[in-house]
Amino acid sequence: MCSLQIAVVCGFPLGRWLNKQRYRVRQKGITPAAHALTAIAPWWNPPWGMVWQRAYRHAHTRHRRWIHKRRRIWLLLHPHQQNLLAKIDITA
Repeated sequence: MCSLQIAVVCGFPLGRWLNKQRYRVRQKGITPAAHALTAIAPWWNPPWGMVWQRAYRHAHTRHRRWIHKRRRIWLLLHPHQQNLLAKIDITA
């Protein structure tokens, strides 16, 4: 849950709200909202910077899309490509 500050969901300023929750935790410690957020998404307030967290999420999303596409086009891949993917547990 590393939403940008400008993120708005169904009219609710989610990004701004999450940033306020992170600020409150830094200032006051764990709050009821922090407990609830942690139950939903354990890494909503990581001990590292949000820039790194956003980059990780972006890489993870792109990686999943790439794998999904390889699985969709499995039969079009060269057999050696299939073997390479199978070595890292990616199969059709």
